[in-house]
Amino acid sequence: MRRAVYGRRDGSVAAGGRPRGLLSAHVRIAAACVLVLSAPLLARADALEVASRYEPRPELNEAPDGMLYRWISPFYMAIPSDWKPTNTSDPVGFGPGFFTGVHPDQAEFASADEDFAAVSARRLAPFGKGGPGCFAEFLEEDARRGRIKDLVLQEAESNIGGRRAMLYSYSAEVATSAGPRKREGRIVVSAVPESDGKHTIVHLYGSASTLDKLRRKINKILISAREANRPLVHALSFPYDVGGDIFDLVYGPAAAADGSVAVGEGWRRTRVRVFERKGKPVAEWGSVGDGEDGIFNNPKSMVFAPDGSLCILDEGFSEDSGVRRFSRAGKSLGRIRVDKQALGEDGIDTAWFMTVLDSGKVVVAGSSEKFGEARRFLVFSQDGELLAKWDSDPTGALASYPGDRLVVTRPNPKSEKNPVIAVVDLEGRAAREWSMYGIGLPPARGDEDVRFEPKYLAADARGWVYALDSRHAVWMYDEEGRFMYAVPLEPEMSTVNGMAVRPNGELVLIGRTDSRKPGEKPGEPLVHLFGNAFPFRREEDSGDRQAR
Repeated sequence: MRRAVYGRRDGSVAAGGRPRGLLSAHVRIAAACVLVLSAPLLARADALEVASRYEPRPELNEAPDGMLYRWISPFYMAIPSDWKPTNTSDPVGFGPGFFTGVHPDQAEFASADEDFAAVSARRLAPFGKGGPGCFAEFLEEDARRGRIKDLVLQEAESNIGGRRAMLYSYSAEVATSAGPRKREGRIVVSAVPESDGKHTIVHLYGSASTLDKLRRKINKILISAREANRPLVHALSFPYDVGGDIFDLVYGPAAAADGSVAVGEGWRRTRVRVFERKGKPVAEWGSVGDGEDGIFNNPKSMVFAPDGSLCILDEGFSEDSGVRRFSRAGKSLGRIRVDKQALGEDGIDTAWFMTVLDSGKVVVAGSSEKFGEARRFLVFSQDGELLAKWDSDPTGALASYPGDRLVVTRPNPKSEKNPVIAVVDLEGRAAREWSMYGIGLPPARGDEDVRFEPKYLAADARGWVYALDSRHAVWMYDEEGRFMYAVPLEPEMSTVNGMAVRPNGELVLIGRTDSRKPGEKPGEPLVHLFGNAFPFRREEDSGDRQAR
């Protein structure tokens, strides 16, 4: 072990051997709090079930008491169960997690009385002289320049995720808006770089008082690292623009249990394209018109019904809005009108969202006023009979949920910046609801200031909920509403225009990519398929039957 002390108040550097490795400048609080994910893509074309490269994939509760396994790429790591994810940095993920009540936004300015800790993981290319020790250069330079004071740095051999590594422990005094504060950290750097030439780095960082309390847990965190597939594995991409025929103002996707995918084009040409599970187009139909057969006015959303038919919500410019049902080949199978001309005061003036439940019931959410917020819910039988109606707080997203229920987003009475997610019955009564952190995580100062904008919701057959936020991360919750994982979509996707989830937990998204992989063009509109590392398996049901 080597030990070095830097940045004494007189500007000298203490003896103790040549300074060795660490990570980042000015203790790099912000950098320490950034989770950089660079998991390799799993390419395949025959099936979407993801076979793990490593076994076993740990479940949340396999961790020691008081800890849970969370995804911190490239590892699953056991961390204290009250640590929280963050979406305040880019990219998004569970790194850092924060301890005892300080939110990420306040971490840099935490006073001596406000304990916090964070963990992040990344892969970085070596620089300077190379080797694990090169990651000390920033700290050492900051100490020499007086940006940090009283830097104490120790080096020892260690391991991470079963691989040989170097451990760098440090403490230093840093300047914050509240005055000088003592910070500590532990950095583990893989001794041998990965095949891409990058070193794997895990960084634990926090206030000195917190890390002192966490001595035993810190060791458990570091030795718990297990490498496995990320919770959502990018499996396949294919263009929904066929032959250079541009799809504009897309909506969807609709994802069937048998692997079929549908994507729609709205406003001008209003076409629908249907693809089989490997991305081969199998049907195209639809046009602009007066709402007859395969003709639409202003389609907004689509979903496959349990019988395999495709249901499309056509807003209809407030005149004849409703749900249109089609075979996958485009044959009209019926229509349910939801407008006021058909339903009187029970009707909807502007339709926004639609879904179909496991029972075949159809739910439409919209406004009773032109272009107002989605506050009115209508529930119909498969034959179009109005079964229920209720008005609610504004809804920002809607999806079906097992057991003839819905999952929606609603305003958060405690914060305007992060709505709640709620599972409701067909009369609008909430069975449970939760904020972005899920059920069970204790509140912390600053939670109300975190911006969380779930653009799309979906649920699989077991009741897991998937929320895609505006920073292009999918937040995963179990059937009880407890937070499990936050999985960034970058670099696979640069923009996301829609999301659906198959019953087994596979995700289907549409959007554009900045990828420069062979066969893909930057900015190309694609359908992206993500396999679930924890798939839900059940006997095949009617969701695999196609309506032709």
